[in-house]
Amino acid sequence: MSRETHNYIHIPKTGGTAIKYVVKDYNNNATLTTPKINIAQAGHTQKLAGTNNACFIIRHPWDRFCSGFWERVTMEQRKKLSETDYKDVPGFGYKGYDQNEKEILSKCATPDEYLSYIRKNNVKINATPGLFELTTSITHWIGDLEEFKRNENKIKMVFHINNLDRIMQDVYGISLPKDPFRKRSRDLFERTQTYHISPQNRVWFEKEFRVKDYEIIKYIKTRPYYHE
Repeated sequence: MSRETHNYIHIPKTGGTAIKYVVKDYNNNATLTTPKINIAQAGHTQKLAGTNNACFIIRHPWDRFCSGFWERVTMEQRKKLSETDYKDVPGFGYKGYDQNEKEILSKCATPDEYLSYIRKNNVKINATPGLFELTTSITHWIGDLEEFKRNENKIKMVFHINNLDRIMQDVYGISLPKDPFRKRSRDLFERTQTYHISPQNRVWFEKEFRVKDYEIIKYIKTRPYYHE
């Protein structure tokens, strides 16, 4: 286990809510060892520039974009489950839909349609809470490549979401929840949640819309603090 406490930067849709659930359980149980990881209870507020001993998780940009879309599509269902079947679980992430989201979700049935909507309407995605925050660039939290390089001395660990369970167990000594609700898993719902992207949208997504995310992730994977 890590000997020093790491401060987790909660980039949306990279496993942070699952970590938050389990860290809260550990902190409330005197028989368990306090995990060597801090996660901001206020949500997605912590950024690399203002953090020391930082750790965070990366994810393929399109997968993260899709996950953010489906998180908002299923928000009302998750909220209902929180009020009925999971009353003992903190209700993270149930902000009501604003007018922008209502319009988008009424017109877009898939992440690919949402991306087309952004292209057609020249929508400026920022980090306002809700759909935009969940699908905006990771540069909002860690900066573009130039800024990231200036601050990477603050980083202790970065790893890929595919290795979330193993890293949390091996490095931080905690086991993440298996329940799909606590994991924020799309397996919770019996509905098709496609991650399909059209060829035209893929080119635009990778070469223009999220090109900075791909650049930073490629760089991160070459660094000594990155763990597979």
